[in-house]
Amino acid sequence: MDSSIDWSILPPGTEAGTFDAPSGRLATATWGPRDGVPVLLLPGITGSKEDFSLIGPALGSSGYRAVAVDLAGQFASGDAGPDESGHWSLDLHTEDALAILRKIGPAHLVGYSYSGVVASRVAVTHPELLRSVVYLSAPPLSGDSFRKMRVVGALSRFVTPKMGSAILRGAIRNGINWLPRKRKEFIKYRLKFTQKQSVDDTMETMMAVPDYEEALATSPLPRLVTAGSGDLWSLKTHRAFADRVGAEFKSYRSGHSPAESKPKEYARDLIDFFHKVDEGKLASETPL
Repeated sequence: MDSSIDWSILPPGTEAGTFDAPSGRLATATWGPRDGVPVLLLPGITGSKEDFSLIGPALGSSGYRAVAVDLAGQFASGDAGPDESGHWSLDLHTEDALAILRKIGPAHLVGYSYSGVVASRVAVTHPELLRSVVYLSAPPLSGDSFRKMRVVGALSRFVTPKMGSAILRGAIRNGINWLPRKRKEFIKYRLKFTQKQSVDDTMETMMAVPDYEEALATSPLPRLVTAGSGDLWSLKTHRAFADRVGAEFKSYRSGHSPAESKPKEYARDLIDFFHKVDEGKLASETPL
């Protein structure tokens, strides 16, 4: 990762904006021509649109209209939500994604980490709104997805969602020392604007992932699973998920996000995959 990047500043040419979603006003970053094939980029827990800053411009330069958002309850969308029950639920985040997709048209959907669960929900309930689905270091298991996580997996059954959320937030505040200084500072900064309850709620979803695998395996939507060799889950676990849902699989020598640590390689693979879909070289019955 380039240590000179200031992650608090969106790249030149980025269109910063907002979208009025069911949960409230979401912060957005957009790249590429207005008439380009749309791509929706959804970040993970405590993440933000900036997590796609290194691949968004490449997608835009290739003619795609790439839209990244901050999830409701997190960073610049911290004031969006909660739902009527007082939570930032999977339903809430899915309804927001559906609203965006209805606005921008059938799109390629990239779900990073937690948002891979959102992507699966969208894919099995509203495939007509999608061109393809890409999983970026997403939970590769239904149920408690942490049970096969490296190192701590054996302890997951003893950890509640609130405990897991506290551990994650504590790690962000006091750990992540291996990251470049500016990246680390930005991650800590955006956590100040993220609703604690939203992290608790998304963690709860990660520990009770609905089983969409059979529905995905029979879906006509093209699917791609991507992960780094140093991810939270092993490449073997990610590859097994790809096999179960009938997806292509790509791996990288990176950590949890190849989109940040291997952006050129990752953007190239996304563009190649999208081109194959858009040119009809991969089976799809969704409107193109």
